[in-house]
Amino acid sequence: MAELSTNEPSHSVFMVAAAAAAAGGGGGGEVRRAHPLSGSGLTGAKHGMSFVAVRSEHGSWILGAGGRGGCTVIYDPITMEEFRGPHLHWPKQEPVLVSVGGVVYAISRRPRVRLASRLDYLPWVESLSFNMGVPRLDRMDSPYWKSLPPPPLFPCLLRPSEYRNPPDYCVSSFAVVGSHILLSMEQLPGEEQRGTYGFHVVDKAWEKVHDCNLPFVGQAVSIGGSLFAAAMPNNGGGGASVFHMSIIKVSSSSSPASWQLLVQEFPVASLGRMIPQPRIFSPLGEGSFCSVGWLASSGRSHGCQIKEYQIEGAESKKDLQATVQVKHQDQTYQFKGQSRFLDTHMPIVAALSM
Repeated sequence: MAELSTNEPSHSVFMVAAAAAAAGGGGGGEVRRAHPLSGSGLTGAKHGMSFVAVRSEHGSWILGAGGRGGCTVIYDPITMEEFRGPHLHWPKQEPVLVSVGGVVYAISRRPRVRLASRLDYLPWVESLSFNMGVPRLDRMDSPYWKSLPPPPLFPCLLRPSEYRNPPDYCVSSFAVVGSHILLSMEQLPGEEQRGTYGFHVVDKAWEKVHDCNLPFVGQAVSIGGSLFAAAMPNNGGGGASVFHMSIIKVSSSSSPASWQLLVQEFPVASLGRMIPQPRIFSPLGEGSFCSVGWLASSGRSHGCQIKEYQIEGAESKKDLQATVQVKHQDQTYQFKGQSRFLDTHMPIVAALSM
């Protein structure tokens, strides 16, 4: 998914055939063409949108939501049709979007407490179901976004004095583990870690599941079972790690049963070196994932580099070593926009596995 950076943006959907990582690693050098799927682009897409792939028994789609106006755009990659979806209750700038069981959850990335901000005011968490079909704006019986409770990490309980100059809150990391959406926030200067909270998509409730923040930045993508790939913070040297994450229910005689997150990190090494910090991660199937990075434009062409990784012996946690070894393959893809946008920078805003 690439965005044409103009006053009236257009987002184009490109298809690349990501192959499994080649045995022996290496590879690359050949420049391939990324094939556009969306013709002249997604006309309903706006600046500040996030994108997610959603699947239900009725099909698979790409949903974009966010930006000023709180618009929703839905794209069918099979029929190449674009639909307008219901508006968010309140506009969200680059919201966190995740899909679980045919339902998309939109979470404010930077929750605000001032109505005058016009972005990321309450409700901070919303959901939209695809389990009855495509939620189209032009259908009266179509599902709409539903408000959900916010995590206690958000600025729900501020002192009266803090409303004059509220602190900045920002989601730093998130993942979907089982029936839980996990979320951690950036630390404010001088602040201790506020821990990780999980939203149970069945119970519709948030609960603290770990005393520490999630040990990665951005989204952790599933690479099969309880294994996830994610980027490491720059202050820790960058790179990538594989994580084993699971949530269990624990109980004791002195307290009611509660959910607890178990996390174990396995740094990733490739041919003796750490994987460079990627811009975007995307899963490619059992035990494999890719990182997508932007390449500098050359003339009237733009491109990206996709690094594909296949984890060796990734069937389960017990098969992993202290440092994970991977086979890898690099591919460079060239993007070409429409004629009137050939000289326009086209940043990649999402990499989705369909």
